[in-house]
Amino acid sequence: MATAIRNIWKSLTGRRFLAGRDLQGNRYYEYPMHMSPALGRPRRVVKYANPDHMFPGTAGLPIQWNSWLSFTRTEPPTLEELQADLRRINMVKANAMLIAGRDAAERARQQLQAPNPQSEVVYEEPPQAAQATEIQEPETKDAPDPWVPPPTSEQPETWAPRSS
Repeated sequence: MATAIRNIWKSLTGRRFLAGRDLQGNRYYEYPMHMSPALGRPRRVVKYANPDHMFPGTAGLPIQWNSWLSFTRTEPPTLEELQADLRRINMVKANAMLIAGRDAAERARQQLQAPNPQSEVVYEEPPQAAQATEIQEPETKDAPDPWVPPPTSEQPETWAPRSS
């Protein structure tokens, strides 16, 4: 019901309609469709709270307002929805920091427990039997040498079909 009344009011008034604000203080407006007939839908814009920190496009805006500006969602987001999303984002950041701290502590613990391979270099003498034996080539008399080109004959071989 409120949406129908808002649509009627927007179509009767010829000026922009304040759709809402975000937590950074940016204001979002919607122009009625009769003021922008070429678009075929209402025009939605954002008025930044601090024009000096304005991002190109919608890069710095909350995702809820970004989706409203691009007509993905019909109703503008509420402040409660934005605050709940901000709490969720802060909780995810805090959990990520806890996990990163836990991983760093685990890596430090593993480095303390692992022996340092550079400090314990052990040189072993090879066995005397291994020095006395020579490396022998494997005997492959049946296999042809891969580096020798195949013999070429001037006459083609005869071909006879096989009987099945």
